[in-house]
Amino acid sequence: MSDPRIQALRQGGTPALVGLWRQMRVEVQAQAYGNVFLIAGLTTLAAVGLAFALRAGAATRPAGADSPGRDGPAARAPYRAGPARRRANGAGGGGSRSARRGLARPATEG
Repeated sequence: MSDPRIQALRQGGTPALVGLWRQMRVEVQAQAYGNVFLIAGLTTLAAVGLAFALRAGAATRPAGADSPGRDGPAARAPYRAGPARRRANGAGGGGSRSARRGLARPATEG
């Protein structure tokens, strides 16, 4: 009922079966890598097809989206660094090294 080659390996003992197991493991791993490669290739091909199918050009704005609204850039104040904080023991503070060396850029009004 079963393959006579496998029966011969069974009679050869555990070392013979370990060899069969190693061979099967390599074949199954190669098949799995092939399947992953095929899936990755088909996914890439589909992505390329979608990229060519999309409309080219600049994005269009929906009607009424020309004004920035109440939370637009004009409503926000420019960022300013706060005053240097001192530690509880009175040591340190004062910002980054570049600011202590005088290399920091001054805050500009925008």
